[in-house]
Amino acid sequence: MAVLFINTQLLFGILLSCVCCEDFGCKLTPFRNDMTQNGLLWNCSHQNLDYIPAIPTSRNVTAVDISYNNLRRIRKETFTNLTSDVEILRMNNNRIRTIEANAFVGFELKELDISSCELDHASVSSGAFNNLTHLSVLHINNNSFKSYPGDEISKLRSLVNLTIDIFPGFIFGEKFLSLKQLGYIKFVPQGLITLTNSSFQGLRNSPIFYLDLDLFNHVADFCEDLSEELFCSFPYLKGLSVSFGMSCNIKRILRTLKCLQGKDLEYFHSSDNHDVYIEKAVIINDSDVEYLRNICIKELILRNNDIEGINFKLPLGKFQSCLQVLDLSSNNIQFSLNYRLWGTLILFTPNIKVIKICCQNADVSKSRNWGYSTYNDRVYKRRVMRNRRRDPYHILLPQTLEYLDISNAADIRTQETNIVVRAINLKFLNISWTEFDIRYRTRWTSVSLDFPSLIEMDVSYCTLNAKFLSLQKLTSLKVLIARKSDFIAVSSSGYSHSLRENILHFLKNLNQIDISDNDISHLPRNYFVFQRNLSITILMDKNYIKSEVLAALQVLTNINRLYMRHFTNEWEIYYFNFEPLLSLHVSQIYLESDEYGCDCYEKDSLNTLWRMRDTIADLNKMTCRFAFSGKPKTLQELFRDESWRRFRLNCIVNDFLLGFSIILLSTTVILLIPAMIIFRCNIISRCKAINFRDKLRKIRFRFQVLWDERMRRRGYRYYPVHTGETPGTVSTDNELSSNTISQESVGLENKESE
Repeated sequence: MAVLFINTQLLFGILLSCVCCEDFGCKLTPFRNDMTQNGLLWNCSHQNLDYIPAIPTSRNVTAVDISYNNLRRIRKETFTNLTSDVEILRMNNNRIRTIEANAFVGFELKELDISSCELDHASVSSGAFNNLTHLSVLHINNNSFKSYPGDEISKLRSLVNLTIDIFPGFIFGEKFLSLKQLGYIKFVPQGLITLTNSSFQGLRNSPIFYLDLDLFNHVADFCEDLSEELFCSFPYLKGLSVSFGMSCNIKRILRTLKCLQGKDLEYFHSSDNHDVYIEKAVIINDSDVEYLRNICIKELILRNNDIEGINFKLPLGKFQSCLQVLDLSSNNIQFSLNYRLWGTLILFTPNIKVIKICCQNADVSKSRNWGYSTYNDRVYKRRVMRNRRRDPYHILLPQTLEYLDISNAADIRTQETNIVVRAINLKFLNISWTEFDIRYRTRWTSVSLDFPSLIEMDVSYCTLNAKFLSLQKLTSLKVLIARKSDFIAVSSSGYSHSLRENILHFLKNLNQIDISDNDISHLPRNYFVFQRNLSITILMDKNYIKSEVLAALQVLTNINRLYMRHFTNEWEIYYFNFEPLLSLHVSQIYLESDEYGCDCYEKDSLNTLWRMRDTIADLNKMTCRFAFSGKPKTLQELFRDESWRRFRLNCIVNDFLLGFSIILLSTTVILLIPAMIIFRCNIISRCKAINFRDKLRKIRFRFQVLWDERMRRRGYRYYPVHTGETPGTVSTDNELSSNTISQESVGLENKESE
């Protein structure tokens, strides 16, 4: 009985766990949608369900996600487990074949998503949307419609936001006229679309203020049948965005604006439009701007449209007077082809605030030869006279201009030698990667920028061959980015650079400056004198920093961040003195490099870096030059307590061994040298003694010869000493010679006596 009881309890537990695990995959999570509705989300997505699990009744569940399941048929019984509080229902990515009549009963939905459910016209039964009188958001895109279920959609009179497919042969018919609350519609193209003047007729009663017609590469016949009255069905438009991709170019799109004449648009965006079968240059002419000149557009963005130039008459009427933002980036514009027209368009647009003409893909624009007309002769004479008097050539930008971006645009050339550029309200300027070429350089060639409201300026990789450059009137400048720029160090002959020593003077609001990659090896001590008391961030990466640069930084009293990454090469870092860094008033310093020597030969530099380890923010990126296995790879690893203690101990031992070796070698040398001297002196003394003894022997024999001769002459009988050789002795050469001399003298005497 006990065994039977245990088995019964086990079986009951298994059954209970199976029942409880039906809803195990569903989760309750906090929820907040775009309509600022708060509540809980009953999330049952990706559970392979063919029904909607029951919702915990004690919770305030306002949204249900049953997407990515196996729902096949939607009827009244499908929503039995839902409460009346549910307002948002997501059923996308199910295989729904049929939506029966009066299916959505028992709750007031405000948002319904039935996209990607393989629906077609026959799937939506008559009366399927009867009870969706409060629905404001409907997603019914990515289905298999060949014609719209207009009868059912027309019942959604509260619909505000609609996402729907457009397919070949689509037409929004008269049944859509009842959607008088529809303010936003998003089209999802399915196949190649043909756009006619009747395609959107059923939407003319809908207050659609902002339209995004993004049909990238989905327009049929390369826009040949594109109607000029395409947007007549949108009388309430305030913003329009059009992109057709490779289907047609910007010229065809501009011709579709006929019905928008006289309207006020907040923006008109049309980017990434190309015509692959037309190889001619895209030149915007009078025919293209026929309708545009009569529309008040505040923001015009025409990026990446292969535009190479303009050729139309000015002024542009209502368009030019309203324009505030102009973006022509990433085209093929050659400004020198019609620079007077461009200048007039930009300088005489009264309300312009933002100009972006960066990143032109065209070849570098060359100055055009205008010949020797009377007009050019007059301009040339005025220029010569102005240069003689050294009068400045003023360029006055529009007073409303706040943002100017001409980065990577073209080679801008001029023959003026004294230029003053003024923009009263300009706040952002980007002229990076642009070359400004002054054709006739003189010793007084100068450029002065007068932008009193400028806050940020980017002049990186900018070429400006002016002898003098003045930024003194940029009194509001806070951010200056000048990587490898002639604004910091002007290039001269060869690889030398001449530093503009006073370029930062009078910039009393500067809080960030980037002068990286300018080959800076020295700075005058007064370089940052006007930023002495400012909280400033300085980027000096990829320069050749020396002690003169650090001396100039010591003037600053509050450096927020100092970047000196990759500041020298492998051989110079060994001799670099890090001690001046300790005297800088800096909160964080960045010294990333892979050239640090983590060995005892550079222990003095490492000791200095260890003392300022709390200030260095990128110790993990300061890599050791030779990181062997088992050794620290970065200074962060080296400066850990145990590693640093071991490193210092090794250095102490190495220093002791080195010192002991030096002392031992010195002692050996000190003792060996006197011994060698004594030995040498002993040898020399012996040699001298032998030589002296030989000399004495010679003298003795000489004297003996003379003495014997004397004795002989006196008649004494004598026995020559030199002839009495003792047995076993060997006569030397000197002895033999003396014997020979004595014998010869005796023979002569005998002859005389005879």
